[in-house]
Amino acid sequence: MRGRLASVTTAVLASVLQTAVAAAQEVMPSRLSADTVVSVSMLSGAARPGAMVDATIALDLGRGMTVIARPWAWRRPNATATFQWYQLQLRYQSRTPLPIRIDAGIITSPLGLATLQQRADLNPTISPVPYYVARLPRIERTFDDLQMMSAGYPLGAIVSTSGTWWDLRGGVTDSSPARPRAPLEDAQQPAMTQLIAGGGISPRAGMRLGVGVARGNYRKAAAGVSKGIATVLNFEGEYTINHTRLSGEWVRNRFGAPGSAIVARAFYAQAVQTITPRLFGAARFARIDPPILFPDGSDTDRRVAELTAGYRLTREWTLRGGYLRERDYLASAWDNRAAVSVVWAKRWY
Repeated sequence: MRGRLASVTTAVLASVLQTAVAAAQEVMPSRLSADTVVSVSMLSGAARPGAMVDATIALDLGRGMTVIARPWAWRRPNATATFQWYQLQLRYQSRTPLPIRIDAGIITSPLGLATLQQRADLNPTISPVPYYVARLPRIERTFDDLQMMSAGYPLGAIVSTSGTWWDLRGGVTDSSPARPRAPLEDAQQPAMTQLIAGGGISPRAGMRLGVGVARGNYRKAAAGVSKGIATVLNFEGEYTINHTRLSGEWVRNRFGAPGSAIVARAFYAQAVQTITPRLFGAARFARIDPPILFPDGSDTDRRVAELTAGYRLTREWTLRGGYLRERDYLASAWDNRAAVSVVWAKRWY
């Protein structure tokens, strides 16, 4: 029933969005815009494909104010489905010589490089960076549903600014990047304030180096359980030259109560090569290294490698095919899969 309801919701959402934007094109073309993305992907060995509908709608209110909404729906390969508001926020952009931007509401996560490519048309591969969607194994005697970095979007407020070769940001959110929380969904973990700061430099054209940190509770103290504090630190880098784009990130998470903390680490490295205006290739390697609570002597890290070739049929349609190789926590054998995806993306004005 949940899957059918989510499918109907997705269809209605897409229809309403298309009608609203079409009407806006006649009424106020410079005020309302939207990016809509529909993707279908299939892994070998799966019983059925997965599908996503992702829409980002922006309404310009004038005087530097913009309302942004991003409804997102996912039908999993196991036929279950979920719906979430990835963004529901107000943005203010100043017109001063030193620009200041304020984002408040359900906002894009201010930490993590791969957050910027969670949309299917922006992701050069077929699967996402694994530690943005996969939970960590049990690393404490309490099971807190942790992960290295969240692809979700928290409730919070962030202030950011930038110059010619630098950028800075800082603010607060209601959940740690290491513990996802959907603010408008039922049965969520309690809100816990996080302090977040970050910045970067661009020493030359096409290059950026950045760092970000978040700190706050991920578990409240209870009978027989101490509070848990998470410190999430990430370093990121991007470099584009000619038709090649290189990017990567290193994450270090420190979990636990004061004096008894444990550390988990992860990274990914990615390369994208544009071969022709229509043809491109991408490669990514990711590794997650958690301190598993009950190791049995096997390798405790998780590794994922992916090779993808993409072809742009038109401006809206892109086909991807690839190879995914993965070894899970405590596993000795590698899992090898073929993958394909179809992505439709369109911008409306």
